[in-house]
Amino acid sequence: SSEAVENDVIAFNSFIKLIDETASLTKLEYGIEEKFSINFYLNQLRTIAKFARYNIPEKSGYGVQVTTLNEIRGLSFDYLFIGGLNDGDFPTRFTPEIFFSGSFAREENQHQVEQRYLFYQALCTWKKKLYLTFPQTDGKRDLVQSSFLQDFNSLFITSILSKTDFENMIYSKEKLLELLGKIPVEQRNNLRLPEEVNIDLTEIYKAIEIDNKRLNDPFGESEFTGFLPKNIPDELKIKLNEITEKEFSATQLEKYAKCPYKYFVENILKLETITEPAEELEAFEYGSLIHSILYEFYTTLRDKKNPFPKCSPDEFKTAENLLFKIAERKFDELNLSLEISFYEREKLLGIAGNRKQSLLYKFLEEESSSDDGYVPEFFEISFGKIKNEEPNKKFKEGISAGNVKLKGKIDRIDINEKEKTIRVVDYKLGDAKPTFEELDKGISLQLPLYLFAAKELIKKEFETEYIPADAQIFSLKFNEKNFGKKSIVPKQRKLKDESHNEEIDSVKAIIDHCIEMVNKFSEDISKGIFHLSTLKNREAKVCRFCDFKKICRIQEAK
Repeated sequence: SSEAVENDVIAFNSFIKLIDETASLTKLEYGIEEKFSINFYLNQLRTIAKFARYNIPEKSGYGVQVTTLNEIRGLSFDYLFIGGLNDGDFPTRFTPEIFFSGSFAREENQHQVEQRYLFYQALCTWKKKLYLTFPQTDGKRDLVQSSFLQDFNSLFITSILSKTDFENMIYSKEKLLELLGKIPVEQRNNLRLPEEVNIDLTEIYKAIEIDNKRLNDPFGESEFTGFLPKNIPDELKIKLNEITEKEFSATQLEKYAKCPYKYFVENILKLETITEPAEELEAFEYGSLIHSILYEFYTTLRDKKNPFPKCSPDEFKTAENLLFKIAERKFDELNLSLEISFYEREKLLGIAGNRKQSLLYKFLEEESSSDDGYVPEFFEISFGKIKNEEPNKKFKEGISAGNVKLKGKIDRIDINEKEKTIRVVDYKLGDAKPTFEELDKGISLQLPLYLFAAKELIKKEFETEYIPADAQIFSLKFNEKNFGKKSIVPKQRKLKDESHNEEIDSVKAIIDHCIEMVNKFSEDISKGIFHLSTLKNREAKVCRFCDFKKICRIQEAK
């Protein structure tokens, strides 16, 4: 725009003057023979530019001009505001000259005449309205009204304005929109705005009506609360069907179960938040590191056919050396600075070099003490199309659970050859395991679905039926209380006198229920149901750490 060009030209002229001044000062101080690097001059310019200023010429009628009474003589304005009409400010206090003073009374009288004439000249510059203002207090001290203002009031009829005169005045577009949202429908319908106010009242009234529906019934079934209408275009129906025909990860389905709106924002609108990169090793990176270490450890043992978990003291020591050797190499490959990665390295490899005070040693102890007939057999098994990862060629097509295609990556599958049963193990840096309520509502689907997928994958691999018996979280949280394996089978259903078959039936019931929930979620997505979270404890489960709080209506629903 022309204003931007003018601004740039004035700024550039000021910059050229700065360069001239810098060159002149350098010449005076060092002469013309001295040579300096380009950085010397850049540093000089940077320093000067921090304190440089330039002014844009004021335009007549462009905005509000704030100036002194001396500068408006002979000019003309529609509206004139004269502020600070207090004794001592206007008229200003008389200060006599110390060395060149004549008669004190005569000079003070002259000062008053000059100030009155200046006031008179200012009063001749307005056409429509004149506003004379004065502050009543200066902090705790009361101020005296100017004698000029007192004389003015004695000569002219004036009206006094206070803040109460402006309470019902709309002085901005924002204030008008705020008022439109507050007044009753009858008043809005009778409202008539001037033509110069460029606002589409029809659209505003429609937006207010929609907002009221959301406030009055935030979880009601309407197109304004996350439910697409049934008469949507065929193109949109096709798009929604395409989404449900693709592969779902357990994480995506859990996200939908917790908050359909968040799923819509992240997985359909593809909105992303911009986060600052962290210098320290983040949790997901640390988790990936541990996964890679344990994967190489177990595959090496499996290839060498070393007995583990059941092992002798010598075999345990061999496994220990192997695990720590792999961990040290993997950690060194990250090329992290010692200051940033010190704690993570100590926690992983041993406090002060003591292996027994390490996460990995605790892992070995936990695994070697297991005597339940299960042997770790498969590690980091991918199925379906996993982003940024080459999936196992045998399991490239994914797994179907009812009408839903699944994808994912199983940390570990253990096999009990004697019982012909399997269990899946998922490594976690935390210690929380799914509750019965989370399994029931489908917000914790990963392990039951992985157990189902493991059964199908092994069936395809060996053409042998293995029965899903358990799914465990292996907590790698570095403390004595929470470390180790935790079954997802709810305690209230896994009684002491429960037989092996009943335990398997409980696991089967969990898997069947999760598959049922998965198909329901897929069907809801195809229908366009993306309402706000309806969980009772949604603040703790979803909202507290959500990146989309600023665009979500959940605060209004509360």
